[in-house]
Amino acid sequence: MKKILLALSFAAFFAACDGSSSVSPLSDTGSLSSAGVQNNSSNSSAKGDGNDVKTEMSSESRSSSSLAEDVARQCKAETEDNCEYGKVTDDRDGRTYKTVKIGTRVWMAENLNYSSDSIKSECYGYQATNCEKYGRYYLWHTAINRPESECGHGDTCSLPQGNIQGICMKGWHLPSKTEWETLFETVGGKSIAGKVLKSQSEWYDDKNGVDAFGFSGLPGGRLQDNSYFDNRNFMGEFWSSTEYLGSFTSSTEYKNGSAYVMILHYNGENAAVTRELKYFGLNVRCVKD
Repeated sequence: MKKILLALSFAAFFAACDGSSSVSPLSDTGSLSSAGVQNNSSNSSAKGDGNDVKTEMSSESRSSSSLAEDVARQCKAETEDNCEYGKVTDDRDGRTYKTVKIGTRVWMAENLNYSSDSIKSECYGYQATNCEKYGRYYLWHTAINRPESECGHGDTCSLPQGNIQGICMKGWHLPSKTEWETLFETVGGKSIAGKVLKSQSEWYDDKNGVDAFGFSGLPGGRLQDNSYFDNRNFMGEFWSSTEYLGSFTSSTEYKNGSAYVMILHYNGENAAVTRELKYFGLNVRCVKD
């Protein structure tokens, strides 16, 4: 079942590409699994029937000219960096994070690395030194700062309207599905968002991004089934605050078991908003209120 879920997750990402058949990337252990890809030409609704896994994307039906006024100017190149950076200090532990303004929004330019005795999180490979680079990995109910008994796997979570602070520091919040999609539009559209949001190093086979907006999206991989890590250097996944109300697969075992995530992949210039199981551990980027 784990192999099936891994294949489905990669299929969801590659559906954002041209719909041609693709092979999923190597994991950290060097294994290779394949996933068939179907061309999903239309956006699926936020409530699915569980019979397939479709990639959730913002519409790009507007022409380039009408979208131009929403697109931010690239601020970083190989030889210069003119991005509007800042800093934010988390009063809970005194840790300071780099921030960057993209369009009208201010984002964290590194992954959240907050932990406490009451919050379950992990470092990649269970090695503390990895937290300094990749931040920490949180289950979805932890990312939204809700008890597992209320918002864990299989539970429908009743979240309030508006910003969800979640595990983010005061004045910041966990981005919603819509906010991730808006970020794609701001940097020029989902078809190039991966290239311009990915960091300039760390990606498998030297398929690095250009980091044109200072976001520095790292390929931190994920914590699968709350038990083992994989896909470092191949993909980066970041939680949203938006729950998916449907089945991850056709099995009723996975009903109400997923939430939306933003995903970057080494083998593509695009980025995607898709679904991931709530009991996977993923990275968190916060956005300013």
